[in-house]
Amino acid sequence: MPRFLGNSMRWYAVYPGHDTHGKVKNLAGRAFLLPTVWPLGAGSLKGGGIGVRAACFDSCLCPSQARSLASGQQHSSRLSKSQGRGTVGGGASLHQPGRAGSSKTRSPWTGTDVGRCTDSTGVQIGSAAMSPLLFYALPALGSYIVLSIFFLRRPRLLHAPCTPAFCPRLVAHRGGSGERLENTMEAVENSVAQGAQLLELDCQLTRDGVVVVSHDKNLSRQSGLNRDVGSLDFEELPLYKEELEVYFSPGHFAHGSDRHMLRLEDLFQRFPQLPMTVEVKADNEELIHKIAGLARRFDRSKITIWASEKSSVMKKCRAAVSLSPSRPGAFLLGTVAQPHPRLQGQGLEHSGKVLVTRCDCGLSSPSGMFSAATASSPTAGSPFSLLPSPPQNPEMPLSFTICRSVWMVLLFYLGLLPFVCIPEKFFLCFLPTIINRTYFPFSCSGLNRLAAAVTKWAIMRKSLIQHLEGRGVQVIFWCLNEESDFEVAFSLGATGVMTDYPTALRKYLDTHRLASQTSYV
Repeated sequence: MPRFLGNSMRWYAVYPGHDTHGKVKNLAGRAFLLPTVWPLGAGSLKGGGIGVRAACFDSCLCPSQARSLASGQQHSSRLSKSQGRGTVGGGASLHQPGRAGSSKTRSPWTGTDVGRCTDSTGVQIGSAAMSPLLFYALPALGSYIVLSIFFLRRPRLLHAPCTPAFCPRLVAHRGGSGERLENTMEAVENSVAQGAQLLELDCQLTRDGVVVVSHDKNLSRQSGLNRDVGSLDFEELPLYKEELEVYFSPGHFAHGSDRHMLRLEDLFQRFPQLPMTVEVKADNEELIHKIAGLARRFDRSKITIWASEKSSVMKKCRAAVSLSPSRPGAFLLGTVAQPHPRLQGQGLEHSGKVLVTRCDCGLSSPSGMFSAATASSPTAGSPFSLLPSPPQNPEMPLSFTICRSVWMVLLFYLGLLPFVCIPEKFFLCFLPTIINRTYFPFSCSGLNRLAAAVTKWAIMRKSLIQHLEGRGVQVIFWCLNEESDFEVAFSLGATGVMTDYPTALRKYLDTHRLASQTSYV
């Protein structure tokens, strides 16, 4: 039994067998229904000694009507001739109300003329339904494509130009972990001596609240001690091993005389003007707030970049407010046992709560209303708590997370990227060509090859990188340790390259005259 899909569908009654005079021999006592998008038309399709003819009719035709059509072919033929209608199938035709007639076309199978049903206006059924869609959709689609390409190449027509605070060419990964022990002061000083213009760092928080520069949460790889950084005080942290394998150069090891873990505060103090990107791996609000407070304290918010793979962490970084009560303007809500006499009559004598501020020089209160002896830091269970306030460091630049990167690439291929605002200022991305050579994101080599092919096709587009740079987003590829990779990255138009070997990248930049003239002391 055929399934009827709608009145606009064309169906064909197929009759098994006919003689030379065109009379139908209904061998099975019924007609067969054949749905198709092309009229099979007149003429016999010979197959197995049985002739087949087809007649076009609407899908509202029921099987009983089809059988009556098969038995009354000769009468239908005479009726069609008397009405001046062309026959369909050379011997069977349908009288369809509201139809002006039928036209003929050449069948691609038989080479004979084929009947084609038309409406009263002479327009073919199906074509009339498609005409409005094509008439409006195709010009709209063409205009959209043209506008998208136009603004993709000219992003400043829609977005105000943004001048970056710095433009790094040489970025030291983990402080330059290929030439000295990673994340040590010795490694950072070596990278700065080679002209590094940006440091890439990872931060963890110790048990006593000290922000330390450490890539791993667990210390086993770095020091051999199977303990988390957060489970130890800063003074209890062990020394690094005498040699550490370079992660993006398997089989190569770095050595150094400095084996001490580094505090972020010491690094900010030693290089106050050196831009740094600080990656937060764990969803730790206290760590985020402390990093924001240090950046503000050393007046380096504009040259300290937030980085994280997780969008949930980056959201908290954007709204970071320092928990440190030592920053100027931090409001604390305190509770006093006995209100100051000057508070009498001001509505606070019963609440026992008063707003105070704590500055770098110590705790102060308006007009001496509050005693420093009664104040304490805002810790868990403390009578003091930080009042809600606006984001502390809205000027700290952001980098793309993984989800935001995928979304950005998707918008690029949909043609919507020129019309979408981008709050991020840095696009830190791995170079796809290093997968399966120095970078192995998956344990399965097949998945690594697939990832390399997909990301190479999706990311390594000059038009994408040029558009981002035109909108003030700096593109930095990591982590490249070979000259061939340097060449690929800069040929794509990247702003800079992140490497474990700053000496090798400095040599390449000097050779190709791409080094920035900025130096940091």
